[in-house]
Order: sequence, then structure tokens, then C-alpha cells
Amino acid sequence: MKISALEEYGLRCLLQLARAGAEPGGAVTLSARQIADREGLTFEYASQILGELRRAGLVASVRGVHGGFRLVRPAREVTVGELFRTLEGPIADNLCESYTGKRDVCAHSEACSVRPVWSELQRRIYGFLDGVTLADIADGTVAATPAVVPLAALRRR
Repeated sequence: MKISALEEYGLRCLLQLARAGAEPGGAVTLSARQIADREGLTFEYASQILGELRRAGLVASVRGVHGGFRLVRPAREVTVGELFRTLEGPIADNLCESYTGKRDVCAHSEACSVRPVWSELQRRIYGFLDGVTLADIADGTVAATPAVVPLAALRRR
């Protein structure tokens, strides 16, 4: 699985807002310039990312002298899984349409033995990502190392 720059920097921009307390109804906002400086991004790139996050409904822009960006919902209500789905779409969602070889449709579209693997991978990844909120990351309460799962537990039952 590859994490795109939009996903990585999008998450980092959201975390800047969460850590600053730039939440709904709050007086705190961060400008695109502040976020860019804190994350080592160009102003233009940070503005582009924040625009995507605004269009996705994750942040709101506030005009005026003390304007900037803030989260649309509290950080404890925004998950990493939501961010990924919003910015890039579901993981392994359109593989059947993307890998058809030289045909218009996949040669195995009737009885695919591989599709369940990708479906289960997507379910497990989002099972984890949907359980991690911006508040968890901002507070440092996400486990640093994942629990070790025995191989037997991963085998199909």
C-alpha cells in the first residue's frame, strides 16, 4: 500500500489544526502560511491541500484579519480512514476495472479467486484506520507498535 503525498500532507495539515484547537465554534484558526511553515511545505502546496480538504468537507475557511482554517467537526470525530476515503477513494476498490489486461473486462470477472483477498485487505486496513482519530494522533494515544497477530489468526476460518 502506498500513501500518497496528498494523504500524508492532508493528515499533517489536519493535525496542525487539531493541535492548535482550531475546531468548530472556536476562535482559533490557522492560516495556510502558518500550516505551510510548520510542515515545511510551500504556501502554494499547503493552500492546494487545504482547498482539497475544504472541498471534502473536513475543514472550513474563515475570512477576515483573523481568518484561516479550522476543522468542521471536533478532532475526536474525524478518522484517518475518512481522510483516506475522501482524498483518494477506497483502497483496492476498483482493481477489477483497472487490471483487465488487453480485454475490456477482467478475464476472471465471473469467478474471481483474487477479489476476496483485496476485499479482506481493505476491510482490515479500514478497520484500523477508522479506529484512529485526529485527536488520538494529536494526543499521542495511538499505539506506537501494532499488536502482533499470530499467523494462524490470519488464515481463513
